[in-house]
Amino acid sequence: MIIIIVVIILVGSCLGSFFTVIAERVPIGLSLVSPSSHCPRCKNKLKPLDLIPIFSFLFLKGKCRYCQTKIQLMSTVIECLIPLLFLIFYYTNHLSIVYLPEIIIILTSIILSIMDILYLELSPTIFLLGYGISFVLSYLFYQPIHIHFINALLLYFTFSVISYLSISKIGLGDVKLICFWALTLNINNLVYLLLYATSSALLYILYLYSKKISIQNKKIPFVPFLTFAYIIIFLQ
Repeated sequence: MIIIIVVIILVGSCLGSFFTVIAERVPIGLSLVSPSSHCPRCKNKLKPLDLIPIFSFLFLKGKCRYCQTKIQLMSTVIECLIPLLFLIFYYTNHLSIVYLPEIIIILTSIILSIMDILYLELSPTIFLLGYGISFVLSYLFYQPIHIHFINALLLYFTFSVISYLSISKIGLGDVKLICFWALTLNINNLVYLLLYATSSALLYILYLYSKKISIQNKKIPFVPFLTFAYIIIFLQ
């Protein structure tokens, strides 16, 4: 049991670090391997000891070894989030090959969430690759998929009209994400997905207001809330 937990934490934290690299580099056209990891301020190349997930952040007290600039917290948060998520999956019996397509969707959505937070855009390559693999696996090796094509089409049309008529535009990436999930989720789960996502987003906005943080003319990334909602539905 302890060995399994340790393996989950190690694998999850390494995946979290890698996902952050993907999310930071792919949208701006950078290679995943070049240039090597470095401090964005002083440009010094990071040593292996500086790149150990979670532990390097704690050891360096959240600062660059060379210029003492604060290290971006995003990577460390994801390095903690992925193993935590895997542990939840494990204890709820969802960390299984049976749920591989759904887990791939969740991991892909986490990468897209980081992109949305950093750049307010999604990579079509990551979107198509991750969701495409999940779709193909489901179709070839798991239970036949019932495609809710009409639901997805109606949702796409509805959101497109809302985006066109409203002052605050809905991100096209958000619409694609919702419509892709609408292909495989039944109408009840789809309603709950939108309910959970919008409710959590509203709570976040209320939190910002409580901290007197202005959101006027500021776009709020919605993909993280959609991903959170999908995970809740997956665990039910």
